[in-house]
Amino acid sequence: MQAQSLSSLQAVMVEGKPIFSVDIHPDGTKFATGGQGQDSGKVVIWNMAPVLKEEDEKNENIPKMLCQMDNHLACVNCVRWSNNGVYLASGGDDKLIMVWKRAAYIGPSTVFGSSSKLTNVEQWRCVSILRSHSGDVMDVAWSPHDAWLASCSVDNTVVIWNAVKFPEILATLKGHSGLVKGLTWDPVGKYIASQADDRSLKVWRTMDWQLETSITKPFDECGGTTHVLRLSWSPDGHYLVSAHAMNNSGPTAQIIERDGWKTNMDFVGHRKAVTVVKFNPKIFKKKQKNGSSTKSSCPYCCCAVGSKDRSLSVWLTCLKRPLVVIHELFDKSIMDISWTLNGLGILVCSMDGSVAFLDFSQDELGDPLSEEEKHLKEHDVIEISTTPLNLVESECVNATSVSTAPPASSSSVLTTPSKIEPMKAFDSRFTERSKATSGTAVVTNTNQTVVDRLKDQNLIKDNKPKDILESSSDSEEKIPAAKPLSAPKRKLELEGETVEKKKKGRPRKDSRLVPVTLTVQSPAALASEKDAACISAPALALKLPTPIPQKSFTLQVSSDPSMYLEVENEMTTVGGSKLSRLKCNREGKEWETVLTSRILTAAGSCEIVCVACEKRTLSVFSACGRRLLPPIILNTPISTLHCTGSYIMTLTTAATLSVWDVHKQTVIVRDESLQTILSGSDTTVSQILLTQHGIPVMSMSDGKAYCFNPSLSTCSGRQAARLFSMPHLVQQETTLAYLENQIAAALMLQSSHEYRHWLLIYARYLVNEGFEYRLRELCKDLLGPVHYSAGSQWESTVMGLRKRELLKELLPVIGQNLRFQRLFTEYQEQLDILRDK
Repeated sequence: MQAQSLSSLQAVMVEGKPIFSVDIHPDGTKFATGGQGQDSGKVVIWNMAPVLKEEDEKNENIPKMLCQMDNHLACVNCVRWSNNGVYLASGGDDKLIMVWKRAAYIGPSTVFGSSSKLTNVEQWRCVSILRSHSGDVMDVAWSPHDAWLASCSVDNTVVIWNAVKFPEILATLKGHSGLVKGLTWDPVGKYIASQADDRSLKVWRTMDWQLETSITKPFDECGGTTHVLRLSWSPDGHYLVSAHAMNNSGPTAQIIERDGWKTNMDFVGHRKAVTVVKFNPKIFKKKQKNGSSTKSSCPYCCCAVGSKDRSLSVWLTCLKRPLVVIHELFDKSIMDISWTLNGLGILVCSMDGSVAFLDFSQDELGDPLSEEEKHLKEHDVIEISTTPLNLVESECVNATSVSTAPPASSSSVLTTPSKIEPMKAFDSRFTERSKATSGTAVVTNTNQTVVDRLKDQNLIKDNKPKDILESSSDSEEKIPAAKPLSAPKRKLELEGETVEKKKKGRPRKDSRLVPVTLTVQSPAALASEKDAACISAPALALKLPTPIPQKSFTLQVSSDPSMYLEVENEMTTVGGSKLSRLKCNREGKEWETVLTSRILTAAGSCEIVCVACEKRTLSVFSACGRRLLPPIILNTPISTLHCTGSYIMTLTTAATLSVWDVHKQTVIVRDESLQTILSGSDTTVSQILLTQHGIPVMSMSDGKAYCFNPSLSTCSGRQAARLFSMPHLVQQETTLAYLENQIAAALMLQSSHEYRHWLLIYARYLVNEGFEYRLRELCKDLLGPVHYSAGSQWESTVMGLRKRELLKELLPVIGQNLRFQRLFTEYQEQLDILRDK
């Protein structure tokens, strides 16, 4: 490995001014930096060639700086290239996000306000200015397919922009109570994660932009603050790694498993807070030596960690110690990290105004997986993400779990001058976070459904539920479940040595109750062993678990506005009878009521509160405590309860699904049986949610997803198919079927932004593959009749979107292919005629 400081950057960057962000262009030919200028924010685009080759650096004919942009009125905190490399987004203290695009070359121009030596070799112009935040913009991130751009700010919000149609805002995510300083997209596109100064990391669903989970336990001990909190998702989607976590008063980078959001491992060893984490875009496998057997090694990921202690560590998830550590690389804190697309180079920038480049070899990191192998792993992630605690069955997750090493020494670490040392340089460990010790109060993750927990039991049917299963999130309770991991028996090979995974680490302090998503589940324990056996063993009638009554429990149903529910069962009154109390706290205002039956589970939204009682009754109240409906009698006991907006959804132990609209006092779905979906196999429901339009969506443990269409009274399912190693014709047909299914699903879910997203992708695929008939039919449907006809059945809008506006968005895509110029011209002229009318 080689490392060098890029002193040439000092020629343009103002002396002593910090560089807050760096990002390498996807094609590897250039990189961008963002920071503080003399009296404005500064974005600079640099040539990568002088960085990679020493002879190019000495060659005066090869430019080092390509373009400098001073449009930002204040310091630039983040720069990020789009995945296709066409756009560069920058965010700064002027509360703005600017989107840049390269313009036609009109000759070199002098940088405004500088000497004639500084010239812009490339021309980049600002094509969009995005205004929404009321505070400094700290981070920006493009979604995997460039359909969305996310930004976060010190105004405590995350804004999702429609990158196809700037400056349209798709959603504003409100839930953090502190400055939001970092964003990262799930590589599969299912989630986006944010980290803030409120000592929490939140994961949001892209399906409905609602909170999936809020993780706080690893950050409870965090004191002070960092300028940025740049977290990162692994390229295979299995792991999310945070910045600035603490374990027993030691700074760590917390490793969060996608499967259940468990927080059992972390990167340990830095002396000060971790500011930035960045995964290598490649997935690696161990390099095969000459003459060795072609034994397939399990893939692993590579991660770089930067800290306020001015040092950088690089980790491989197949090793228990860092691959390399560079001590005191800079004079001030590390601010950002960017990998080259081939995964062998890394740029690191610091608040001291300098940038360093590290060059690795394949002998050090391993052989990168091919695109086909990587996509197969991504397909596994889609399946694993919908399967609770499936570690036993998943080889790729098992392989990237790393054994616990002995406790870290507290003796002097990272004190030597700046030099590179392999392996043992860092007196640190890739450790397993300690489990809750006996006597520690634990509270369950209220976001995990009852059916999720049943799946945990169903994974290993032979074990009796004796142990305590540690919850997947930071709020936990003791729940009886089967051993899901069989930890003592599960071993992994590290450098030819078999190491047993042990429960080591330092005791975590007592956890506290934290906010969770709107679609909240009861913090009740699992049903009895008998209930679990009903699912594990073949039975004539499917039976789902029912929550066990608890003495009391608390849950949060909304973060904006802040809204909590408190339940207390079996209160003894003066007459000796026992009642149950429901108390609701909404932004400091409380109301309470009593019920004659024990409350099993509760749910709520900003508009309604609903509780399910032991006598199979549902009671529904307004957000202010007024009873809205007489008690609803269920045919069978409750298993799962959800609320979204004015909609209530129940799933009973007999696997029947019902949805009501409380405001209209109508039933949307009435006692629909899921027996046909669930029976006859080991498939279980891994997640169930209710959209804002009252449509139930279920994710199954086999990777399939179903949504119920109330109009047709039918369930529709979909599943991603493996396209690799298939003939091209089969790939075409399968891809077309998948894209058309996505569009149909978006229509059924009444999701307008998803409909537009998939329609554009579908049109682009039709253009690339040359499907003229389908493309013409699509354009014809969007255009509609040019002349008015009283008998026309054509609707001008779809889910509030004007069809002809959609056609305007599609036509530039069609016009890119010379083969379809006639089609493009024909429909462009029709739109012009309609506009003139």
